[in-house]
Amino acid sequence: MERAVAAGASTVCLNIRRLTLEIVERARKADLAIHGWVVNTQDHLRLVRALELDGATTDYPEIKRTGRFTA
Repeated sequence: MERAVAAGASTVCLNIRRLTLEIVERARKADLAIHGWVVNTQDHLRLVRALELDGATTDYPEIKRTGRFTA
């Protein structure tokens, strides 16, 4: 987060498989938006919702329409 702030970034995009609540909290404290990548499964999409990320990238945009996405 420190490098992102030092570089003047407003958003970080991080690997969803390595993302933790602690990392999300650090990004929020640094006033950074946070996006998860690559969100290609419903489990990953549920994690995005549970962590209240600002966005996500995916190879399969239709994933949002394939089922219920409550965490």
